[in-house]
Amino acid sequence: MKKVLLACTLFILFTINIFGQTATSVANGDWTMPTTWDCMCVPLNNYTITINHNVILNTDYAITGGSLTIGTNGILSDNAPLRQFAINNVTTINNGKISIDRIAFYGGTITNNDSITNMNALYMDAEMINNGVINDIDSLG
Repeated sequence: MKKVLLACTLFILFTINIFGQTATSVANGDWTMPTTWDCMCVPLNNYTITINHNVILNTDYAITGGSLTIGTNGILSDNAPLRQFAINNVTTINNGKISIDRIAFYGGTITNNDSITNMNALYMDAEMINNGVINDIDSLG
């Protein structure tokens, strides 16, 4: 019985690592608050992340791999000056609003269909399709 339980546990952990995990916002709240997300977790690397609410980046953060989609009613904003968000090799689709002081896109692709605003710094080293508005003070890339 113990061997079967161990085998099942290893299979589940292996499957989660291969296929990644999803996190979809279920309420307005901080990025680091598990109750903001349907997984009752904080999204990590390689997650498929969907934001349909006002999610506040309450700490400097970086994600690698996976995808980030901001829905039509979704907002990703920060709560402090000079807040930083690094997005590395992530497929990003913005159909809502992004408002983060310092944001960097390394690799991957970003499609902006609405607005990315209120930035002091934007670093872009990714493929970008812009069908919306980008308003920043300083940009590199």
